[in-house]
Amino acid sequence: MELIIGQPEEIHAVHECRQLGIPTITLLDSNCDPTLADWFIPANDDSVSALRLLMTSFEQAIINGQNRYREREVAKTAKQSLRRKAVSTATSKKFSKARSSF
Repeated sequence: MELIIGQPEEIHAVHECRQLGIPTITLLDSNCDPTLADWFIPANDDSVSALRLLMTSFEQAIINGQNRYREREVAKTAKQSLRRKAVSTATSKKFSKARSSF
């Protein structure tokens, strides 16, 4: 995913992304072509305060997404570990019973 700010100035990057199949998010100002953007956010790309607000929002969303992903991976790993432990315990009990019957 590529974020495009200033589409007319970055038109070569836009064409390269389209050619390689890389999806783009474009901050769409009045001088931009919406047909060249996969997703767009209407915004004034000349306003420093607007860019700061949008970039901060993107940053927070990315960090939140990464944290959620890590939490899910940790939970999945813990669950798999418990399953392996349960199978291991059940298997060792079966072998213990089998040995004691001889």
